[in-house]
Amino acid sequence: MPLKAESKITGAIIQMIRRRGHWARKVHGNAFQTSGIPDVDAIVHGRSVRIEVKRPGEVPTELQNRVMAELKRAGAFVTWTDNLADAIEFVESVESQIPQ
Repeated sequence: MPLKAESKITGAIIQMIRRRGHWARKVHGNAFQTSGIPDVDAIVHGRSVRIEVKRPGEVPTELQNRVMAELKRAGAFVTWTDNLADAIEFVESVESQIPQ
């Protein structure tokens, strides 16, 4: 059964990244944080990886798209997803691009 709640999808993505031997955490928004930062902050083979998580059928806001573009320009691997399968595919693609 597909995960439907954003928090459940986010948790599953973080667990998947950690099981693969990488570091990952949930970014919790608050008054002291820049708006639009992706939900998952991870390090894969020494590289910054960011994933914005949405509920199925939702898409990132204009602000989130701008922030993700800025992070990409700075060299981070960035994507958004509404499901675990796409997140796995993304992390695998990052792993394959970085020599260990």
